[in-house]
Amino acid sequence: MNIETQTQLRPTLFSTEILSTAYVIVTAVLPAGTAFASRVETGENCYISTSIALRHGIAMGDKLFVEITANRVQPEKTPWFVKRIVRRIEQGEGPAAVDVLDTPEAREIMEIVVAGGTWRPDELQQEMAGRGFDVSVARCHGICEAFHAKGLLARASVRRSPGSPNLATWFTANPDAADYDEFEE
Repeated sequence: MNIETQTQLRPTLFSTEILSTAYVIVTAVLPAGTAFASRVETGENCYISTSIALRHGIAMGDKLFVEITANRVQPEKTPWFVKRIVRRIEQGEGPAAVDVLDTPEAREIMEIVVAGGTWRPDELQQEMAGRGFDVSVARCHGICEAFHAKGLLARASVRRSPGSPNLATWFTANPDAADYDEFEE
């Protein structure tokens, strides 16, 4: 299978929409089931509807090969809309870019977190912006999740109940000295 991003025109009842395929990493799953992902190639956000996310049992950190189209509802926040999940990406499969840790953004995020403290993805995004990086909160979260998956960062999450989606997540390189800020719902 060709792993390059593919683009095609697909006629619909009212118009012709442009569909592309992309590799994504799920960065957030809301309590209602709606999910968000980050495109591996660009870091742009993708919206995954509740019906699609629940049908496929989407969880944070899942790597997927999806069919996307431009998001017409809130393109300034989430430029892509997942139309269909083609398949899950298995360990060691997909483009080299799936290893999001080999990027300047990832190296900078690791430098920030290793310097100390606990960081939420939104705080990392603000710190990165201050350092001249244009990176989304979802991209920061995806990078931290990838570091966590490799055992390089610790993660702490707040949930409503066991098994429910995360409401807030912090990352640290030194969990023994971690001091988590208060979480207000």
